[in-house]
Amino acid sequence: MGFDGVLVVCCMLGSAQGASRHATTTTLTISPSPSVAGATVTLTASIDTAASDERVAGAVEFYSGVTRLGTVAVAVTGATQASLNVKTFSVGEHELTARYVGHQRFLPSASIPIAHIVTSE
Repeated sequence: MGFDGVLVVCCMLGSAQGASRHATTTTLTISPSPSVAGATVTLTASIDTAASDERVAGAVEFYSGVTRLGTVAVAVTGATQASLNVKTFSVGEHELTARYVGHQRFLPSASIPIAHIVTSE
């Protein structure tokens, strides 16, 4: 009987590890856009998946070009989103992206780059 218990644990672990990961889509919204230098800009990433029966978990990294602005956990209640407030944008154009890093059951994805304009006034 002890052998049966070990066999069950073995098979359950194998099943969990072999589970498929679901594709995701990440969409970035910026508010306000355009913005004024020094103003707070909210970056919001929405993560969608075809696996409607499961909640997306993990984190989102926000970038301006290749510079990481911050990493935020995906909200576990309400909409599947992560938001970051940024006040440090200088005057000019900034190419912003959001990258969902993935999780045990979900594949990573990235938003398309969005050009965000920051003015002096």
